[in-house]
Amino acid sequence: MSFLDWLIRTREEQLASEDDRFKTAGPFRLGSYSAALESDFRDISEMVSAVSAEMAKPDEFYGRASHDGTFNLSGDKLTYKTAFPNGTANDVIHVKIVRETRKKRAVIIIPHWNARATSYTLPGRIISYFGFSVFVMTLPHHSSRGDESNQPVANEFLNANLGAAIRSVRQSVADTGVLIGWLKERGYKEINLVGVSLGSCIGALLAAFDRRICKTALLLTAGDFAETVWTGRATAHIRKQVEDHISLESLRKIWSIISPINFAQRLADNAAPLLILTGRRDRVVSFQLGQDFVGALQSAGVQFSARVLPCGHYTLARFPFNVACLLLTLRFLGSRGDPARRLNSWLPRRRIMAVADWPRRLPRNPDRQSPA
Repeated sequence: MSFLDWLIRTREEQLASEDDRFKTAGPFRLGSYSAALESDFRDISEMVSAVSAEMAKPDEFYGRASHDGTFNLSGDKLTYKTAFPNGTANDVIHVKIVRETRKKRAVIIIPHWNARATSYTLPGRIISYFGFSVFVMTLPHHSSRGDESNQPVANEFLNANLGAAIRSVRQSVADTGVLIGWLKERGYKEINLVGVSLGSCIGALLAAFDRRICKTALLLTAGDFAETVWTGRATAHIRKQVEDHISLESLRKIWSIISPINFAQRLADNAAPLLILTGRRDRVVSFQLGQDFVGALQSAGVQFSARVLPCGHYTLARFPFNVACLLLTLRFLGSRGDPARRLNSWLPRRRIMAVADWPRRLPRNPDRQSPA
């Protein structure tokens, strides 16, 4: 193990362990993914059959949610009701408007699991500096949409209740779709998505089923939801609760409806460009799973760029990897002017370009080539 490997792994474990004491998976349940919270499925085969039926008509499952058209805009906060209410604080969606520019080019940021309310304020401001209006979603059961315990972990979004994960992801897709409709009504001509970790799963599903999206950046992403949870450091407590009750193969079938890799052809049909950014030392969303997703996209003929940074999951948010990530994302989105040149007033140009060029200099797996 090299010194850099050791350093990043040690830092990753330190950051990962900060939330461990707040994580609870609850008992294993098949649950229900119905918005009405109907009774649990009776057995695994019944749930697999139900999901298979949904997979046969995914446009209905991820179709645009009906909405009453009521939006409340107060300063930099936009609120509206979800299409999947359950009588809790989760019913009201909160969107942080980091900044609106006169140019009708929007970026919607879909945060990672357990993101704090202010996690994307600074990145959003930087992105807005390059000519974008930036809007940050609040995921179901997070921050203002969470329970009264105010815990930093959104256990209700993802736990050992298999139906809850499907319901939460589907609700996230629908909630973001409503925001896209609101932006279109306000005259926005270009709407882009930036999804991070769990948010990248939601972003990929939106890119597959919503043709209003121009470009989608998927940061720290993978295509198989079940295997990501099964192998990830952040979800080890969930695997511990479910592995005695269900096999990975069956879990893949149940969570196939929320696994973007199964909709690679839809991504190709929509022809909206993607950016795939993975961390070489990621132990939360395995680098290999990201490569598998890249391979599936390539086989389907999806238009995408793939980049690799030599960091882990949590260290992507630390210098210098956060700078490299922002540069790559801005270049992909097509900001007005060269991002590196405009950032030259903040940091020496040589340093910026060295960070931005790291992915190009990393060795590639010859079995998993992806377009530049």
